[in-house]
Amino acid sequence: MSKKRKPTAKKTLPNKTQQAARTKRTRATAERRSAGSHALASAVAATTTAEATPPDAATSRLPPIGTLITKRDRYGAIRCQCTVVEDGIRYQGRVFRSLSGAAMAAAKDLGLTNPTQNGYTFWGLTKPTRTLADPAEALGKA
Repeated sequence: MSKKRKPTAKKTLPNKTQQAARTKRTRATAERRSAGSHALASAVAATTTAEATPPDAATSRLPPIGTLITKRDRYGAIRCQCTVVEDGIRYQGRVFRSLSGAAMAAAKDLGLTNPTQNGYTFWGLTKPTRTLADPAEALGKA
Protein backbone atom coordinates (compact mmCIF):
# COMPACT_ATOMS: atom_id res chain seq x y z
CA MET A 1 0.00 0.00 0.00
CA SER A 2 1.12 3.48 -0.70
CA LYS A 3 0.90 6.29 1.77
CA LYS A 4 -1.40 9.16 0.93
CA ARG A 5 0.12 12.58 1.10
CA LYS A 6 -1.60 15.49 2.64
CA PRO A 7 -2.14 18.32 0.20
CA THR A 8 0.21 21.18 0.93
CA ALA A 9 -0.60 24.82 0.49
CA LYS A 10 0.99 26.19 -2.59
CA LYS A 11 3.38 28.98 -1.76
CA THR A 12 3.09 31.87 -4.12
CA LEU A 13 5.73 34.48 -4.45
CA PRO A 14 4.60 38.07 -4.77
CA ASN A 15 5.04 39.59 -8.19
CA LYS A 16 7.17 42.69 -8.74
CA THR A 17 4.31 45.21 -8.45
CA GLN A 18 3.22 43.73 -5.13
CA GLN A 19 6.79 43.83 -3.87
CA ALA A 20 7.18 47.46 -4.97
CA ALA A 21 3.93 48.47 -3.25
CA ARG A 22 4.97 46.71 -0.06
CA THR A 23 8.36 48.46 -0.14
CA LYS A 24 6.66 51.86 -0.62
CA ARG A 25 4.33 51.23 2.31
CA THR A 26 7.20 50.13 4.50
CA ARG A 27 9.26 53.22 3.64
CA ALA A 28 6.31 55.56 4.20
CA THR A 29 5.58 53.95 7.57
CA ALA A 30 9.22 54.22 8.61
CA GLU A 31 9.33 57.89 7.58
CA ARG A 32 6.14 58.68 9.52
CA ARG A 33 7.47 56.94 12.59
CA SER A 34 10.81 58.71 12.48
CA ALA A 35 9.15 62.08 11.84
CA GLY A 36 6.79 61.49 14.76
CA SER A 37 9.62 60.58 17.10
CA HIS A 38 11.57 63.71 16.09
CA ALA A 39 8.50 65.89 16.65
CA LEU A 40 7.86 64.24 20.00
CA ALA A 41 11.49 64.70 21.04
CA SER A 42 11.42 68.39 20.12
CA ALA A 43 8.12 68.88 21.96
CA VAL A 44 9.52 67.21 25.07
CA ALA A 45 12.65 69.33 24.84
CA ALA A 46 10.56 72.49 24.48
CA THR A 47 8.42 71.67 27.51
CA THR A 48 11.40 70.79 29.66
CA THR A 49 13.25 74.01 28.84
CA ALA A 50 10.28 76.37 29.08
CA GLU A 51 8.41 76.91 32.29
CA ALA A 52 4.83 75.63 32.42
CA THR A 53 2.66 78.71 32.00
CA PRO A 54 -1.11 78.92 32.22
CA PRO A 55 -2.91 79.35 28.91
CA ASP A 56 -3.39 82.85 27.59
CA ALA A 57 -6.66 84.53 28.38
CA ALA A 58 -7.13 85.02 24.63
CA THR A 59 -6.70 81.30 23.85
CA SER A 60 -8.61 79.92 26.85
CA ARG A 61 -12.18 78.75 26.35
CA LEU A 62 -13.06 79.78 29.89
CA PRO A 63 -14.78 83.09 30.56
CA PRO A 64 -12.71 85.83 32.24
CA ILE A 65 -11.73 85.49 35.89
CA GLY A 66 -14.51 86.55 38.22
CA THR A 67 -17.35 85.40 35.94
CA LEU A 68 -20.28 83.78 37.72
CA ILE A 69 -21.58 80.77 35.75
CA THR A 70 -25.08 79.57 36.57
CA LYS A 71 -26.97 76.43 35.66
CA ARG A 72 -30.67 77.06 35.28
CA ASP A 73 -33.58 74.69 34.98
CA ARG A 74 -36.15 74.87 32.19
CA TYR A 75 -38.19 77.45 34.09
CA GLY A 76 -35.23 79.80 34.59
CA ALA A 77 -34.63 79.09 38.26
CA ILE A 78 -30.97 78.82 39.27
CA ARG A 79 -30.03 75.24 40.18
CA CYS A 80 -26.34 75.78 40.93
CA GLN A 81 -23.57 78.25 40.22
CA CYS A 82 -19.80 78.47 40.12
CA THR A 83 -17.21 81.21 39.73
CA VAL A 84 -14.15 81.35 37.50
CA VAL A 85 -11.11 82.05 39.68
CA GLU A 86 -7.40 82.27 38.93
CA ASP A 87 -6.69 78.67 39.97
CA GLY A 88 -9.71 77.14 38.21
CA ILE A 89 -13.42 76.92 39.03
CA ARG A 90 -14.82 77.55 42.52
CA TYR A 91 -17.97 75.58 43.36
CA GLN A 92 -19.35 75.61 46.91
CA GLY A 93 -16.05 76.69 48.45
CA ARG A 94 -13.92 74.10 46.65
CA VAL A 95 -11.65 74.95 43.72
CA PHE A 96 -11.66 72.54 40.78
CA ARG A 97 -9.04 72.54 38.05
CA SER A 98 -11.60 72.15 35.27
CA LEU A 99 -15.20 72.89 34.43
CA SER A 100 -15.83 69.16 34.18
CA GLY A 101 -14.69 68.61 37.77
CA ALA A 102 -17.03 71.31 39.02
CA ALA A 103 -19.81 69.89 36.83
CA MET A 104 -19.32 66.43 38.35
CA ALA A 105 -19.62 67.85 41.88
CA ALA A 106 -22.69 69.90 40.93
CA ALA A 107 -24.30 66.93 39.18
CA LYS A 108 -23.77 64.81 42.29
CA ASP A 109 -25.42 67.51 44.41
CA LEU A 110 -28.34 67.65 41.98
CA GLY A 111 -28.80 63.88 42.10
CA LEU A 112 -27.68 63.14 38.54
CA THR A 113 -26.14 59.71 38.07
CA ASN A 114 -24.06 60.21 34.93
CA PRO A 115 -20.55 58.79 35.38
CA THR A 116 -18.97 61.81 33.63
CA GLN A 117 -20.00 65.33 32.71
CA ASN A 118 -18.81 67.67 29.99
CA GLY A 119 -18.30 70.91 31.88
CA TYR A 120 -18.91 73.24 28.95
CA THR A 121 -22.19 71.51 28.12
CA PHE A 122 -23.31 71.14 31.74
CA TRP A 123 -22.83 74.82 32.52
CA GLY A 124 -24.27 75.86 29.14
CA LEU A 125 -21.17 77.50 27.69
CA THR A 126 -21.16 75.69 24.35
CA LYS A 127 -24.83 75.65 23.42
CA PRO A 128 -26.76 78.81 22.57
CA THR A 129 -29.84 79.52 24.64
CA ARG A 130 -33.05 78.14 23.23
CA THR A 131 -35.54 80.63 21.89
CA LEU A 132 -39.22 79.94 22.22
CA ALA A 133 -40.71 79.35 18.78
CA ASP A 134 -44.14 80.46 17.72
CA PRO A 135 -46.52 77.51 18.37
CA ALA A 136 -48.33 78.03 15.06
CA GLU A 137 -45.04 77.98 13.18
CA ALA A 138 -43.95 74.79 14.98
CA LEU A 139 -47.23 73.09 14.01
CA GLY A 140 -46.74 74.21 10.42
CA LYS A 141 -43.26 72.63 10.30
CA ALA A 142 -44.53 69.40 11.82
